[in-house]
Amino acid sequence: MRDKATVLCACNDLLDTIDRYIEKAKGDLSDKLKKAGFLKTKFSVKRLSEFEDLLNDALEKEADGIINDVGKAKGLDDIDVDQLLSKNSLREEIAELIEDHYDDVLPELTDAYIKQADKDLSFISSMKRTTAWVKLWSEQVAEFMEESSSKKIAALLEEHLKSGKGIDEFVRALQDKGIRNERYRARTVAVTETLRAHSIAHNDAMMQNPCVIEKIWRHTGNQNNTPRPNHVAMNGQKVKKTEMFMLTGADGLAYMAQYPRDPSLPVGETANCHCIVQDGIDPDIIGLPLEERQRMQEEALAELDDDWEAEMRAKYQAEHKENTD
Repeated sequence: MRDKATVLCACNDLLDTIDRYIEKAKGDLSDKLKKAGFLKTKFSVKRLSEFEDLLNDALEKEADGIINDVGKAKGLDDIDVDQLLSKNSLREEIAELIEDHYDDVLPELTDAYIKQADKDLSFISSMKRTTAWVKLWSEQVAEFMEESSSKKIAALLEEHLKSGKGIDEFVRALQDKGIRNERYRARTVAVTETLRAHSIAHNDAMMQNPCVIEKIWRHTGNQNNTPRPNHVAMNGQKVKKTEMFMLTGADGLAYMAQYPRDPSLPVGETANCHCIVQDGIDPDIIGLPLEERQRMQEEALAELDDDWEAEMRAKYQAEHKENTD
């Protein structure tokens, strides 16, 4: 087993490595991820690179369409940003790319995290809750990316209208500092969502693995970075795997999170976060015969899916009642 101190200290320069990767500097992201405690790192980086290329192609197509339409306008007053984006929107295509990436990596990652706790168990399927989340989250990320482009174009348009500049100058501005940063945007999304997939896979693995009964929040910062005091205070917080951690945010508010970098947390609590989750193993359960552990895994997965479906039915009934009242 690896020395825990080595794993924790390795996390300190992980973010810097990711930043260098995003800037196309040299560095072995796979090795850094492995030292930080991530699994299947070569697989992850390979899939990340493929995902990045697909996103880049889609974003280039979108940018080319926008710039081409801007160049056809008679004047800046004729440009309607909403209409421009609506005509060239690739939101659905980008959402599908993100969803496909999660669908591609989650089974293998979840299997690896299951085996980390119990080497004899294997991946059966993702929880239905996870599958539904992936679809919703993919749509939200694509929508955010489109809104980001809209804000940049609108700001540049307003700037050029105020200064009395023309179409040609506006097109050059879009190319130089507006939306012609497709590779960087694609790489940022690919890295972020691949690391998030690890968090989702690890959580899924814990929930369906019968020998994992608890999860422990571990802060991994040291003197080489500036840790968040509230995250340092989280170190060692232990909860049942079915429960959520309670994090006191920098704003003083209480937030519930399944794990570090939970999408439900504010960006200020997830960006640059080096925290990890450690499995809490029940030695009595892992000592049971394999057939018994496999049966328990299948039952756990079925129960988790039943609970999610019950939640969805209750939500639908509540919404239906509200609409009919």
